[in-house]
Amino acid sequence: MSDYTNCIVTLIDMIGIRGLLNRGDSAAIAKMRQMHSTIPKSAIGFAKDTQICFWNDSVLIHSPVELSDDSFVSAMRPIVALKAAIDSVCHSYAICVK
Repeated sequence: MSDYTNCIVTLIDMIGIRGLLNRGDSAAIAKMRQMHSTIPKSAIGFAKDTQICFWNDSVLIHSPVELSDDSFVSAMRPIVALKAAIDSVCHSYAICVK
């Protein structure tokens, strides 16, 4: 078990993009591009060892933490800010696993 890292893994996904794509609506591509440009601007608050991957209409975040409440709060704060930034582009949902 010593190979495991304490972390929070987060998935953020924009809602409704698949439906727009299925209808051939170009707004889907525009929203995904806007989300892609929003993420680097919003990533400033993350710890340096945080990994952020994004593709299409989703974001995956790996945030290493220590086993303290402060560490979890510090890791969640930029996740909440990033989700709010993505929500300004398109409503989204987030799943965080500790």
